[in-house]
Amino acid sequence: MTDALICIGSPLQAICAVEAIREYRIEKYKLFVIDDGTRLNQIKRFLDDKGMEYSVIPFHVPSWKNILRMVGCFNPFRGKYDYLLMGDYRLTGYRMEYLPSVKNGGKIVYLDDGSYIVSWAKGVIEEKGITKLRNKMMETVCKFRGISHNNIFTMFAKDIQMPDYNIKENHLTQLQMSEDTISNDIYFIGTNPLGEGGYCPFMEIDFSYYLSVLENLLSKLQRCNPHSRIIYIPHGRDVSEETKDICERLNITYMKIPTCVELFVLSLGCCPKEIWGFGSTALYTLRRLCGRTRIYNVIIKGANSNAFEQYREIAAIYSHNNMENVWM
Repeated sequence: MTDALICIGSPLQAICAVEAIREYRIEKYKLFVIDDGTRLNQIKRFLDDKGMEYSVIPFHVPSWKNILRMVGCFNPFRGKYDYLLMGDYRLTGYRMEYLPSVKNGGKIVYLDDGSYIVSWAKGVIEEKGITKLRNKMMETVCKFRGISHNNIFTMFAKDIQMPDYNIKENHLTQLQMSEDTISNDIYFIGTNPLGEGGYCPFMEIDFSYYLSVLENLLSKLQRCNPHSRIIYIPHGRDVSEETKDICERLNITYMKIPTCVELFVLSLGCCPKEIWGFGSTALYTLRRLCGRTRIYNVIIKGANSNAFEQYREIAAIYSHNNMENVWM
């Protein structure tokens, strides 16, 4: 019997985990869901609909636990799982914690969580010193125990090259529509502008400038599409009120949805005529789901050149997949 330990922390990771269970013919699993404080209910709703069992774990842990993780990483005696499926390569803390649970000769497989895999493949992700140390330690343990740690299961398989990794394509069979019907609606998929990992601090863009760009875009969409309903779908982590205020001023529908946007579209059985967003991976997944929809990727050039380079690489892939880039 093939079994796996799975760690995920977003709705997309949950979708990819279900796909991986099928792809790798996993018969038994133990699933951990990271509570990031904002999107847990979306993940739970999807997993509950699938009848999957899971345990919720915290996003942040005390410093003493990180020390125990580093020490426990070298424990080779309690491994029982054939696979460790990690929703995100960057979850080094939990990867280190769960590594001892993998059998000698087992495999670690990294799933998608946004387009970070594109940046990883292009070598433009900056790793801090502690992250480099953790990864080096885990590489040493994997080599000693014969664990294959260079496996990626990604929807970007055709768009990236990583010679040292075994890359398998995620065909996203969960995201299938029986009909490709089009409504007259326009969706604008919001980003998380502030806070940890937020778009503005990452790109080093002033929040007020970001809001002005967003308002101008929404206003233009409204003027150019007088007979369309424009729907702004905020990011699951977005807790700012300013975006909601802009939508109210422009009479644009501000719609918080109970699940990720891909599953929301599936539930409607109908694609919008246009989709806009700020580099969101949802643009890529919705490209697969909505073949006749026009999709626009907006890129704002900020002060962080490395961050802009990551978005530029993503934009190139989006362009190759029949999406239009809008540079600001």
